[in-house]
Amino acid sequence: MSTTDDNTLPRRAALALAAVAAAACRPKRVLHLDHVLVKRAAGALPLKDPGAEAWADAPEHEATLSAQRVAPPMLQEPGIPKVRVRGLHDGTWLALRLEWDDRSKSALYGPSIFPDAAAVQFPRGEGAAPSVMMGHPGGPVRILYWKAAWQTDDMLTALHPNRPPTHYPYEVATGEHRATMEREYAPARFVHNPNVERPNNAPVLLAEAEMFGSLTALPDGRTDGKGVHENGRWRVVLATTLEMLQGSARPGRDGSVAFAVWDGAGKNAGARKMRSDNWARLVVEA
Repeated sequence: MSTTDDNTLPRRAALALAAVAAAACRPKRVLHLDHVLVKRAAGALPLKDPGAEAWADAPEHEATLSAQRVAPPMLQEPGIPKVRVRGLHDGTWLALRLEWDDRSKSALYGPSIFPDAAAVQFPRGEGAAPSVMMGHPGGPVRILYWKAAWQTDDMLTALHPNRPPTHYPYEVATGEHRATMEREYAPARFVHNPNVERPNNAPVLLAEAEMFGSLTALPDGRTDGKGVHENGRWRVVLATTLEMLQGSARPGRDGSVAFAVWDGAGKNAGARKMRSDNWARLVVEA
C-alpha cells in the first residue's frame, strides 16, 4: 500500500465520524399528521415533563382553534388560533402534550386576573361522537382541564407578597371543631371546590359535561400533568388513565378528541375561549 493510501484512510474515517456527529446534533424531523396519533411509549411516560426527549418521537398534529361565539360570554377574536398536539401512552395512562405560542405567562387568578388554561375533550364511551360543544343531553364527554394557576402553591402570597404572616382561624383547630370552623372560614375547601382541592393535588382536573354550562368535576378522577412556559410558548401535559375515559380511547381503535385554550392576558375565562370547531380523529397505537 502506498503512503498516499495510508494517509487517505484516516482522513476518510475522520470525515465519516464528523458526518455522524453532525447528524446526531441535528434536531429530529417532526412528522406532522392530520390526526392525533398517541404512540406507545418505550419507557415511563413523562407526565410531569413537557420537554422530555420522549415527546420528540411522537408525531405532531396541529389543531385549528376558533373563537367561541355560540354561548355567552362569547369571544370575538381568537388570540391563539393553533395548538400543536402530541400523544403517548403506556397501556394504562394516556398523556397529551399541548403546545401553543403565548408571549405572556398568566399563572394567577383573582379580581380581574385570569390564568392561562387548556382542555382536552373526549366522548365518554364508544359509538358516535356527541356535540363538540361539550356534548349534549344523553351524549356526555369527559374533559381534562389544566389551569396555570393550579401550579401556584400559595395564591394569596403570590398575589400579595408583602402581606403579614397571618393564617385562617380554622387552621389552629382540630377534629370536629376544625370542620365547623372550616365551613365558616373556608367554604370552598370545605365543599372540595376543585379550584382549591383536586385528587393528588395535580394541576389537571377530570370533569364531565352534557352540554355547555354543565361541567362537573369527578372527585375520583385520576389525573396528572404539568405546564411549562418558556421562550414565549406553553407546553402542557394533560394525562389520565385509559380506564377513566371509559372506552373512548383504546389501543388499536380510533376515537375522537377536541381542544380548548384560554389566554389569561386576553381576559379569557369560562365560555370566553378558543376551541375546536370539529372533532379530530384520535388513534391510540396498539
